[in-house]
Amino acid sequence: MHCRLCPALDEKNKSMKDHEAQDKINQEEWENPDNWSSIYFSKKDSRTCVPKRNPKHGWTINFATPSGARWIYYFSGFFYLLAVYWVHPLPLL
Repeated sequence: MHCRLCPALDEKNKSMKDHEAQDKINQEEWENPDNWSSIYFSKKDSRTCVPKRNPKHGWTINFATPSGARWIYYFSGFFYLLAVYWVHPLPLL
């Protein structure tokens, strides 16, 4: 007799294997010195935030991911607004 849950379990096992394979790729990419300069940039690494080379220094953003690229826009927009406010401050009421 065939269990109706078997395809779901097979799919779950496949998903876990894919996740483990991606974790291995992420670690290999993180260890590759070619992905590091003043920023971290790896298209194969699926993580947006990665630990810095020295984990005591915190985390950094993987600018190769779509959400990491969004951070570039957030930072540039923030500094643009800061510069505009610096040049033309709002009057105090």
